[in-house]
Amino acid sequence: MSQHNFRVTVAAGTPVNLATEVSFATRAPTTADQVFAWQLSIQMKDGSTGLGYILDGIAIGRVAGPLATNANDLSLEIGSPSAGQAAGAYNKTQPQGQDRCGIKIHEIWVDGSQTGDVILISYDRM
Repeated sequence: MSQHNFRVTVAAGTPVNLATEVSFATRAPTTADQVFAWQLSIQMKDGSTGLGYILDGIAIGRVAGPLATNANDLSLEIGSPSAGQAAGAYNKTQPQGQDRCGIKIHEIWVDGSQTGDVILISYDRM
């Protein structure tokens, strides 16, 4: 088990896959990219001004990449930090005692509404 921390600089309208760390147009994920985790946290970085988009449950093998504008792809939006308030966050944990494969990092994508904003990602890989 190891922790993996990285950041994504938003290019609005171009979601980035958490396992490959690139867009669908650059390289669509394959079964070789499967990554499983016990814990996942995603948050907008301080100084960001737009919304962060979380697209969860996007299966490998799609012909077209996911889009935040597609209601079937968008799981939720997280807000940017504002004066005196922390940014919104997306946190996911694999329940204790379940013999499952864990959180499917390869099925999660991030995007944002403002190009140049930064999204912070951290997960504990199985």
